[in-house]
Amino acid sequence: EAVRFFDQENGIAVGTSGTILCTTNCGETWVPRASGTTRSLLSISFLDVDNCVVGALGGEILLTTNRGNTWVVDTTSRGLALYGVAFINGHTIVAVGSNGNTARTTDRGTTWVIQQAGTLYPFYGLAFTDSMNGLAVGGETAPGGGIMRRTTDGGATWFSQASGSSQRLTGVSFPNRILGFVAGHNGTILKTTNGGLTWF
Repeated sequence: EAVRFFDQENGIAVGTSGTILCTTNCGETWVPRASGTTRSLLSISFLDVDNCVVGALGGEILLTTNRGNTWVVDTTSRGLALYGVAFINGHTIVAVGSNGNTARTTDRGTTWVIQQAGTLYPFYGLAFTDSMNGLAVGGETAPGGGIMRRTTDGGATWFSQASGSSQRLTGVSFPNRILGFVAGHNGTILKTTNGGLTWF
């Protein structure tokens, strides 16, 4: 379902039935790790090479502090499908998913705040350019169209951002704080050169 590399050597892949695979040699070999869940795992975000978070179907959130060797399963967000997750600093994790829901913790998963971000459409992607500024994307192909929600306070609140697309948006990535890309259905690709303020 998802694969991410923290650096050239260290990466994690996740999939159905709680599958987690780890590599420390640029992907030449992969080692399976026990996840502690049978849920489909949907999204990955690294804080650093040791600390990583994974979002799952059913709202489970998995945390590791040792490069994926062992995992702790948090079920606070049970019932959601967490298609996007971001480990934005040492204490704060933000996740987005079904029914326009967001989940946020500022104490590394001890407590969570779950809220809707002004839409009932699902979010499929999430990216932060720094610890405060982030973008969630999702929606459905017309009539719903592509939706975007921005945050400037680390995921505490969200506001609408025009996407200009009638297609479901499924992924977002920022190579740096200014340049960003969004992908969606039917070959949709959007680009920003001003940190997400406008897209074309």
